[in-house]
Amino acid sequence: MSARKLQAGLLAAGLAVGILVAPAAPATAAPAAPAAAAASVTDPTNLATDEDKVKAAGAIGVNPGVDLLVLNDQGFVFALYQRAEAGPYVKAEALRSYLSSDPRAAYTFIVTGIFVAANDDAQAKIAETAAQARRRSVAVTVGLDSSDTALIEKNDRDFIFAVWQRVTAGTHVWTTAQAAIADGTTQTDWDTFLNTGAAAAADQDMRDAIAKADEQLAAQLRAKQLADAKKSLLQLLLLQVTDELVNAPNRQFVLFVHNNAKGSEVSLASQVALNAPDDQLDKALSDFIFTGGAAANKRDEDAAAVIERDGYHARVIPIRDAAEHDGFSPNLLAAAQAALAANTLVALQTFLLKGQDEARAKDRRLDFTSGFETTDPRPNWQDTVDTNGGGATNIGGVIAGLTKAELGVRSFSDGTKFLLYSGKDNSATSSYSYNALYSLSNVKVRPTTKLSYQIYPLSSAGDPNVSGINSTCVAVDIIFADHPDLRDSGAKDQRGNSIHPGGQCGKLKLDAWNTVVVDLGAVAAGRTILRVNVGYDQAANTGGYRGYIDNLKLTDLESAPKFVTSAEPTDTHPTWVNSLDTVKPGGNTWNVGPVVSSVTGPEFKEGTDYGRTGTGVVLYSGKDNGTDASYAYLKAYALNDTYVSSTTQLSYWIYPQSSKKWSTVVGNNSTCVAIDLILQDRIDGSTISLRDTDVKDNRGNIFHPAKQCAKLPLDTWTQVTVPIGSVANGKRIVQIDFGYDQAPGTGAYRGFLDDIRITQ
Repeated sequence: MSARKLQAGLLAAGLAVGILVAPAAPATAAPAAPAAAAASVTDPTNLATDEDKVKAAGAIGVNPGVDLLVLNDQGFVFALYQRAEAGPYVKAEALRSYLSSDPRAAYTFIVTGIFVAANDDAQAKIAETAAQARRRSVAVTVGLDSSDTALIEKNDRDFIFAVWQRVTAGTHVWTTAQAAIADGTTQTDWDTFLNTGAAAAADQDMRDAIAKADEQLAAQLRAKQLADAKKSLLQLLLLQVTDELVNAPNRQFVLFVHNNAKGSEVSLASQVALNAPDDQLDKALSDFIFTGGAAANKRDEDAAAVIERDGYHARVIPIRDAAEHDGFSPNLLAAAQAALAANTLVALQTFLLKGQDEARAKDRRLDFTSGFETTDPRPNWQDTVDTNGGGATNIGGVIAGLTKAELGVRSFSDGTKFLLYSGKDNSATSSYSYNALYSLSNVKVRPTTKLSYQIYPLSSAGDPNVSGINSTCVAVDIIFADHPDLRDSGAKDQRGNSIHPGGQCGKLKLDAWNTVVVDLGAVAAGRTILRVNVGYDQAANTGGYRGYIDNLKLTDLESAPKFVTSAEPTDTHPTWVNSLDTVKPGGNTWNVGPVVSSVTGPEFKEGTDYGRTGTGVVLYSGKDNGTDASYAYLKAYALNDTYVSSTTQLSYWIYPQSSKKWSTVVGNNSTCVAIDLILQDRIDGSTISLRDTDVKDNRGNIFHPAKQCAKLPLDTWTQVTVPIGSVANGKRIVQIDFGYDQAPGTGAYRGFLDDIRITQ
């Protein structure tokens, strides 16, 4: 009942008040407890050649057969995603491309993206191989079996824990391992143990043992210590361990390492040891075997990690810049900025592998919530049967004077609002009425989407026009772009009852608030929602029904803008080109002609100059020929079933030209323009234009072309954002127009538009 905040926007539309006397509010509906796929592009592409696909598949070691080559670009990408040969980076990028709304995303993945992702997988594999080599080296150093695969494949902390479990309690290795995995330790502590700590502790244990041993045993211990150090270094450098090498003289061993190790620092350090003066040679060789080789390898790994980190850093930057440029991806922008600020290999890898997808999912998340208050989304219809969503038969008005089922917003005596439903069942064999409530645009169900609402079915005690349990035979229904609709999907509520209105008969308490929760994602993940309806359906019984609905919620939906175009080849193109809107409330034209003699009037068309994003742009132009009043309103885009909710915004970028960019332009004429919307109220039938609502843009200017004059800078891109939900909540956007309007002044005007969008 209290006002609810619409967190991300959904389309909604208006409702008129009813004719019944306002009832007193029943016991307040407690807020419902919070309850806990997208598809690829509509028209798949076939841009990739067979050769492109063969090369792409080869990047992950797959030789594609005809079954793969005949797939369209999106199908081929998804097939690669499903292959076992694909590593995590390839899988992540393939799925990202497949789910993208950009029709070229799949093709781009095939010709370039898969190779970058496959390289990331290769680098990750190399890094894991190096990490396992380090653990094998430590295993040798502390006297464990380096061939124990289960031990070596543990993560660093678990490996150190296993070391602590297996070595002799009380030794230096045991104590050092225990400290490395104590509460609060981090990867830095584990690295220290694996890089130097284990070796130092093992060396001290060996020194202690030698000190306590007789000369013969001490010699044996020193020989074992040297052999273990050689094995450890070979393991670390990914070189083959052989008895011949381990038992070779130190100079021969170091020479082998010098000739076979790949790291430049290891090569240099081994050369320095080999070049030591004769009186220092034995110590130099020993130092290299025990500590110097490992330290040099660490320097090689650090240098490689910096190069790898910088490569990932460079790939995050354009993602951040694109999110900043877009202006509607705050979570993606924040995640990218955080990864760049941390600038660690792990942070950057995590962002590229999954962080960006998680952030994009948050940006696309839509939670639709309506308590039917003034600030909530207005329903789009009132008392209107959805003929394509179930229709109606054998249902009349609940009282004299009403001829059909009711569904509309009403007010309790305390001023709070609710959704009223009512009707009269006139047949004992088949009666139903499915009434339209909300229309949605570009909204899909996620696997985690939930539907919930509260319903208060009245009994005859609450309303003498009601008969029996009729008021309980009601449910919220969802109409999808494909069948079946929610009522016929087999979905059940939290009590195990069918969510079909007939399945709710007798399952709801009369004269009480009932919470209904449906796991929508379980039955409809990936499906597109068209409308939200409320239905009554009962085969048996006759008589009146009536009740209230409140706290309607659809949580965790996948959404996209209601309308978006950047004038690119695959975007939505203008429905009309250079076509005046002469039908009210369109603005028509007066005293405006062509900017040049080669055209016949004011222009609104696509072109390729000055695009803010991509190469496409929308051009506008004209010439003001009157000093008292001049205007030209042109039709641009026709929209279908696109409704405004309380949070809907119009946004676009505009580049008004000065005489420096177009010689005949006069003064600020190019700024006296604005997008206009033709808005229809489906409840009262009225139609208005956005320009006449006095709504203000993000800079505080009235959003009318004449009120934009001189308020926009010339020869630069400026974003204009308008909160149209504040003046058009619940109305249908019939079409997008574009207008020039100025009372004083004459002369040419010209400029460009880009990145036009209407958000949820």
